[in-house]
Amino acid sequence: MAAGNFGFAGIVTEKLTEENYENWKECLKSYFKAKGLWDVVTGKEAKPEDEDETSPTYQEWMRKNAMALHAIQVSCGADTMSKLRGRESAKFEWQLLAEKRYLPVAESKYVAPVDITSEITEYQTLYKAVEQGDWNTARDFIRNKPDSVRAKITLNGDTALHIAVMAEQINILKNLIKIMLPKDLELQNEMGYTAFSIAAINGFQ
Repeated sequence: MAAGNFGFAGIVTEKLTEENYENWKECLKSYFKAKGLWDVVTGKEAKPEDEDETSPTYQEWMRKNAMALHAIQVSCGADTMSKLRGRESAKFEWQLLAEKRYLPVAESKYVAPVDITSEITEYQTLYKAVEQGDWNTARDFIRNKPDSVRAKITLNGDTALHIAVMAEQINILKNLIKIMLPKDLELQNEMGYTAFSIAAINGFQ
């Protein structure tokens, strides 16, 4: 798979900024509809609470929600995600962004706690390096902060390995695996997904 295809270039024409919300929204909406995810994002296809978690219906909803949620996150980038609370629902994040209309944090209805945003901001350099396929920068960051290779670097609890999978940065992915412990590969984000679970959901080989 080509590096970056699941990054913003394959979903929206440009990442969300303070000026381009309307265009960003329409591009992402088209992506959701093309992938059959729009009903999950709008809530029309609700989470099947009465279904067993092992049922095909429940698993299919979780797959769609995960795809939509990560599409939003990848299309936003680290700066925006540091201003949002991690949630298990694509519908929640979509509605929160619409409510904010990507206003500066001071004007929005929700401001993430300082201890959360400061912790995530600490890893923005690593996040961007992994997302953009810059292994030299990512490697140097990890050398200076060895625990960052297994740290949760987004508000959704994603590790660098999760980001590498979502951005389809194969070289980064391979290099991270080489320096991670076996147990690190099983780390889950707030949705309960390992990096390899996300890879399987999106059909990555």
